[in-house]
Amino acid sequence: MSVSKRIQALASLVAFDSVVADIGSDHGLLLQELYQRGYLLNSYGSENKLGPFLRLEQSLKAYPKAHVYLEDGLNNLPESVKTIVIAGMGGELILEILKRGVKELGRLDYVILAPHAHEQEIRRFMLEHGFMIDEEILVHETHFYEIMRFKKGTQLLSEKEYYFGPVLLKKQRDLLKTKYQKIIENDRYLIENKPLSLKRKQDLLQEIKECESLWTPSE
Repeated sequence: MSVSKRIQALASLVAFDSVVADIGSDHGLLLQELYQRGYLLNSYGSENKLGPFLRLEQSLKAYPKAHVYLEDGLNNLPESVKTIVIAGMGGELILEILKRGVKELGRLDYVILAPHAHEQEIRRFMLEHGFMIDEEILVHETHFYEIMRFKKGTQLLSEKEYYFGPVLLKKQRDLLKTKYQKIIENDRYLIENKPLSLKRKQDLLQEIKECESLWTPSE
């Protein structure tokens, strides 16, 4: 079975000496990929509804060190876990999970996040809660996915770095330009071709301005 670029990128950010929990693990593809790569430790996958939990349990039957539990967000996170992954969700939902589980963050070594949107808000939240950006990967399949790894520490970022990601600006600027050029093109199409409220037009124009700041010199 082929593994998506997104799953491969997530797996590449998991330290093999850190017990990991995949929150909202879906079919357990990330945990399966880790074990295929030689991960030796116990791991955990969670779901918050019975149906997905049972599917996850079935998917991981062949991996005795992959443990499945039924829980919401970071509730009852196993004590041995030092790395969490939250991926495949909207940015607002990920922020909600982090806010509800903020007490658990303090005992973690790494937090790996891959939101579908609101990346800048997530960067800001994590830096405000004692973490710094350790690594970032931008993946393009059908969509663009920004994957961020945080570790304990302090860090100062410019507004541009919050928006685009400090590591991505250094390592994947060309792919970032492709991502944000598509957003600009879509926003302009909406402004020119769709009946929008004044507020919606202003929001899109502001988004275009923010995206175009990628092309301007750093502050």
